[in-house]
Amino acid sequence: MIDIMNLTKNFGKNCVVNDLSFSVDKGDLVGFLGSNGAGKTTTMRMMTGYLFPDKGNILIGGHNVKEAPLKVKRITGYLPEDNPLYVDMRVDEYLKFRAELKGVSKSKIISSVSNVLDKCLIEDVQGKIIRKLSKGYRQRVGLADALIGDPEILILDEPTNGLDPHQIIKMRHLIKSLSGKHTVLFSSHRLSELEMLCDKFVIIQKGALIAEGTSEEISQMTLGSIPLEIILGNIKEKDDVIQTFSNMQGVISVEAQNLNEDRWRFSVSLQDVDRGVFQQQLFHLIATKSWDLVHVSFDEVPLEQLFVQITQQSQEKSEQSSVSDEPEKEGDQDDSEGGSE
Repeated sequence: MIDIMNLTKNFGKNCVVNDLSFSVDKGDLVGFLGSNGAGKTTTMRMMTGYLFPDKGNILIGGHNVKEAPLKVKRITGYLPEDNPLYVDMRVDEYLKFRAELKGVSKSKIISSVSNVLDKCLIEDVQGKIIRKLSKGYRQRVGLADALIGDPEILILDEPTNGLDPHQIIKMRHLIKSLSGKHTVLFSSHRLSELEMLCDKFVIIQKGALIAEGTSEEISQMTLGSIPLEIILGNIKEKDDVIQTFSNMQGVISVEAQNLNEDRWRFSVSLQDVDRGVFQQQLFHLIATKSWDLVHVSFDEVPLEQLFVQITQQSQEKSEQSSVSDEPEKEGDQDDSEGGSE
C-alpha cells in the first residue's frame, strides 16, 4: 500500500532523509519513530506530495507521488503536525469547504461531512468557530478533515501533540478504530502510545532506516534473542528439564532457579522462532513429560527501551564508521618510504 524506495532529501548541505526504504501493508497501523530531527516530518511531507525528494520513489496505493500527485492526494488523508485550520470558519462550514477542495461530489458532501463529524465525535461543536475550540477539538477537526472522502491511507504526524490526558485517550481510541479499514502511518514521541496502538514500527535515525517490523522482530534484532519464562511443578530432575528444553529448535540457552521443593523457574532464550509454533510445541512437550505448567510468558521489552538501545547501537556504528573512514595522519603512516641515514 505504501512503498518508500531509496528516498533522499537534502536542504542545502544538510541531508535530512538518507536513502530511506520501507513499506506499509494494506490495513496496517504502523508507528513511525525517530528522535527530533530524524526526518519523520520531512518524509511524511514527501509521501503526501508537499515536498518532492531529490532521489528515490514513493508509491502510494500503486501511484507514484512524482508522476501522479493528484491521484495520491485523492486516496490519502494527511494530518500535519501543526494542523493548519481556517480558524475563523465554523467547523461544519470548514469541513464542507475542504470536501469541495478534495473533489467530493456535491451530492455526497453533506453525508461525507456528517460521517466524519460522527466518527471524530465533534457533532456537538459543528456550529462553533474553530478559533474558540480547545486544542483537543481542533485536533479532532484536523483528523475529520483528513478523513473526508474516506481515503484508503492516513498519514498522521503527532496527532496527540499538545493534548491533555483525557483528550489523548479519546484520540487513541479514534485512531485505533481506523485501523483495518484504513492504512495508517502514525508518528508520535509517546512511545507507550505507539506500543498500544500499532501493529508494526519503522524507526529512523538521521534520515536512515535502522529498524522495521513488529515489536517482537525489533526486540530480537536489538537484543539478539527472545526471553521466555516458564515455571513448572512436579519436577524431580531439573537437569532433565534443561536438557529437554535445550534440545528444542530455536533455544540458545536455559537457566534454572529453584522456587520451592519441586517447583522451578526456567529462563529460556530463543532465536529465530515463531512464538505461536514454539508455544504449541512447548505445551505438547510439557504434557508428554507430565510436568505441571504453572506459568509461561514471553518477557516483553518495552518499546521505549528498545528504541533507546537500537538508536544507541546505530549511533555507535555510525561513529565507528566515521573513525575508520578518516584518512591516516602523516605521522601514523609507515616509514618504509622515508629515507634512512
